[in-house]
Amino acid sequence: MKRAIFITIIFLTVSLTYSLEVNPKNLASSYTKTKISLSLLESKINKNIVDYFLLLPEKYLSYGKDYSGIETAYNFNYNLEVRIKLLFGGAITDPSDSEESIFWEDIVIDLPNGYISFNESFPPGGDSCFREIALFKSLDKGVIIGIYMGYEDGVLEHPKTFFLTYTNNQFVDITKEIINSIDYKKMFNGILNEREVEYFMKKAIFGFRMPRYGKKLRLTIFTRFDKDEKLQAIIDKINPEKDNFYWEFK
Repeated sequence: MKRAIFITIIFLTVSLTYSLEVNPKNLASSYTKTKISLSLLESKINKNIVDYFLLLPEKYLSYGKDYSGIETAYNFNYNLEVRIKLLFGGAITDPSDSEESIFWEDIVIDLPNGYISFNESFPPGGDSCFREIALFKSLDKGVIIGIYMGYEDGVLEHPKTFFLTYTNNQFVDITKEIINSIDYKKMFNGILNEREVEYFMKKAIFGFRMPRYGKKLRLTIFTRFDKDEKLQAIIDKINPEKDNFYWEFK
């Protein structure tokens, strides 16, 4: 269900999971014991996935509008304080302050593998938006942050993917460069010809789920295009609901 939302929101954090290789109390303490600021995070020499998550520009965490241009519920202010609450279970605003609620659940913080994920539901059991943030190391580009957002309207998943580099305390969006560098014909195992691949890249709505382990990203496709029979035929040919397609980060 799509909707425009202009309300105060309460947050509930549940089902928090940490990698077994990290002591959750020590991890939380290192970020909450002292007052964390963006400048303090920027000054860290060896940053981890939590640092990059806290530094990310807000537009890469708020879903915003869906592909039909309708504002979703997942477009609130992800400031630094909110992110700390999300990761480490901060305070919840008074329910009387709001008519609606957003719930955070299934939170995973895996520091050794450079991976964070969490799900929002609005309300619980209703529309949801799943997010994954992963840390990659590239020989030519250095640190790369991969972000996946999957908004589910109750029927279909609306995927978004971003890739960012981080140099001199600045994020640079290289999403288009990464997306255009992928060999889709190879990824689809020859199912599509060159013209079909070209049309898919031009018209399809797709993203890549981030891996918690390894470097293989799974393709996610918005699967219904009633007004584009050609694209729908291509997607039906790929049949993403039956087969999984992967691209490996080099």
